[in-house]
Amino acid sequence: MKAKLFMLAAAASLLAACSDNDNIQNNSEKVAAQFTASMQSTTRANEQTWHENDAIGITCTNDDAANYINKQYVTTEEAASVTFKPAADVEPYLFEDVTKRVFKAYYPWQATGKMEIETSKNNADIDGQKTIDVMTAEASAQKPAFGATAEEIKKGTTVNFNFTHKMAKLVITIKVGNEMEADNLFGKNATYHLNGLIHDGTFDSANDEVQLKPDAAANDNWEITGLNKVDNGTGKDMTRTYTFILLPQKMTNATFVLNANGKKFVNTTAFGKEMKPGMQNNVTLTISKYEIKVEGSTISKWNTEDGFTSDEETMLGNE
Repeated sequence: MKAKLFMLAAAASLLAACSDNDNIQNNSEKVAAQFTASMQSTTRANEQTWHENDAIGITCTNDDAANYINKQYVTTEEAASVTFKPAADVEPYLFEDVTKRVFKAYYPWQATGKMEIETSKNNADIDGQKTIDVMTAEASAQKPAFGATAEEIKKGTTVNFNFTHKMAKLVITIKVGNEMEADNLFGKNATYHLNGLIHDGTFDSANDEVQLKPDAAANDNWEITGLNKVDNGTGKDMTRTYTFILLPQKMTNATFVLNANGKKFVNTTAFGKEMKPGMQNNVTLTISKYEIKVEGSTISKWNTEDGFTSDEETMLGNE
């Protein structure tokens, strides 16, 4: 009887050892990294989703991962949070050991990791704005120690990116003032210009920086009339809202110009603040028969559908 019990105990120990060995063997295999991406802000230009075929560049920053630089990953989904997979002919990143790995990512992917930015030609609509909406993220992951389950290994080797904007956002809302008709303000004979801004810049994924080109000059004749805008209401209650993605910069020399029915309106005070990365400048202008009045100027984090959150909004008051 004792012999039988001994044999049963030995068999149980052997099975347990085999089970442990299976876990160890499974965890010793190379595991492909899984990359997910969301946005810290819930808006991207004027909407809040990644789109099919959006591509990001991913780099593993560990010293021993020099062969994993600026790999193109693509999503086939359309959602606020998506999974990115290697583009065609791109080898996936593999976790080979339990070393913690740190990854950097940026959008939109460029073969060189560098990008020329020209904002005056890319603000006509959301599709154009997507091409200049530079975002970056950093996250880490680590394959669990030996003995981990398949679920634990998958969780440990999933890299969750939370992207933040590197560009600035400018929102201009125009209202109908005293003795002004909506048809005159928003009709076909009205033209708008926003002058004094620099539109030429660069982005380098190596340092995650968006910069103005050193020799870039301000554009003193940027017509915004037909660019990305939304009209709401009718008559005296009608408003027009322009939304632009622009290079971070000081707006000291920015000038708003309206030509309506043969009359020229100029305002040089509405945009005197600095546009910072990941921030949204909001300006409300009421245009009457005789003047442009700045009703409000605020700066907020670029993180809600209208750009505002009550705890993060900075009121700058009338100019």
